[in-house]
Amino acid sequence: NWNYAIAKWEEDALLYIPHITKFYVLFLLTSSLLYRGIYFPIKNGIAVSYLFPFKWIKVGLLGLALDIVKAPGYIFGAILYPYKKHRD
Repeated sequence: NWNYAIAKWEEDALLYIPHITKFYVLFLLTSSLLYRGIYFPIKNGIAVSYLFPFKWIKVGLLGLALDIVKAPGYIFGAILYPYKKHRD
């Protein structure tokens, strides 16, 4: 928590950044949408004419939704992995 750790929640402090958490989450969602909607499909051979002007938004939102749905499973797996019995 930037504002608590750095600016001690003093709104007059030089390093206090208002709404930093909102900006960070918005940046992550926008980056994911652009990556999953434009970069990843083009890298995998999808025609640019198929994606533009508007289908990239649908593709990006679908990819973002899939990532959000998969996230709890990845977190749960990461927590359980150290306790898994490994067979040699």
